[in-house]
Amino acid sequence: ILLYDNRVNEDYPKHWHSAFEVIMPIENTYEVTCHNCVYTLNETDILFVFPGCLHSMKAPNRGERLILQAN
Repeated sequence: ILLYDNRVNEDYPKHWHSAFEVIMPIENTYEVTCHNCVYTLNETDILFVFPGCLHSMKAPNRGERLILQAN
């Protein structure tokens, strides 16, 4: 299990992994694209990304989000 408290303005290009992922913005919004569907996550929204799902993430200039990955 990996729990990442991400406070860095860091985008992630398209990728996939074998881990299950949960993304939850704590401060500001966060944009996630899964299978060509764009989701704008607001504070305290939760997105589940299933293993093998091709996805990318775009971070705002500032903010905080929790990212949990588990096999």
